[in-house]
This record gives sequence, C-alpha cells and structure tokens, in this order.
Amino acid sequence: MKTLTQDQIKTLVREFHAETSEDIIGLFSIVQEIGELCTDDDVLLEETLIVVEALLADGMVAGDPPYYPDGYKPWPDQDPLKVINRIRSEWLQLGHTPDIPDIVWFGPSKQSKRVLR
Repeated sequence: MKTLTQDQIKTLVREFHAETSEDIIGLFSIVQEIGELCTDDDVLLEETLIVVEALLADGMVAGDPPYYPDGYKPWPDQDPLKVINRIRSEWLQLGHTPDIPDIVWFGPSKQSKRVLR
C-alpha cells in the first residue's frame, strides 16, 4: 500500500493551484494525478481526500461541475470537513472512480490563503 509523502502533497497542491489561475479543475484530474503516484485503489479515495483537504486549506473553493445546468458555482458550505464528507459520500455512491462530470470541481477563492509554498 503506497501513500503520498508530504512533499508529493505539497507539489500537487502547488500544481493544482497554479492550474486554477486559468481554469477550474475537476476532481477527476486530482484522482488521475494521485492514481499515477499511488497505484493502490484501496487508498486512492483517502489519499485524494488528503489532497483535497490541503487544497481547501490553500484557498481553493469546491463547487458544482460546470456541466450542471447553472454551470460551476461554489457550494454554499465551504467548511472543509463538510466538503470532505460530501465528496466521500458521493464517491461511494457513484460506485466507480470519479470521471469528468462527477461530484466536484475546484476554483480559487477571492482571498486565497496560499499556505503551502
């Protein structure tokens, strides 16, 4: 069982944060990157949630996928624990690894914290 190192998590957060300067990113992109580093499906969900938690701490905002009728819009409750629990619940309900239209996308907040350098 291979898990991510703190350095790998910080690198991913920096890369995803940089990507959101131009566009929002879907959970599927995060899952795909983590899947390349951590090939054990048994830990993919939990490792993804660790990275999502770091993204939220770094000022990212969770929102509806852009494919929804109203497009991407931030979820009303950005409490990190609630966001993590919602993602976990919806992922388990999917019954498969999230793909492009699934669950959540992330964008920068207006006041990004940028705690990870």
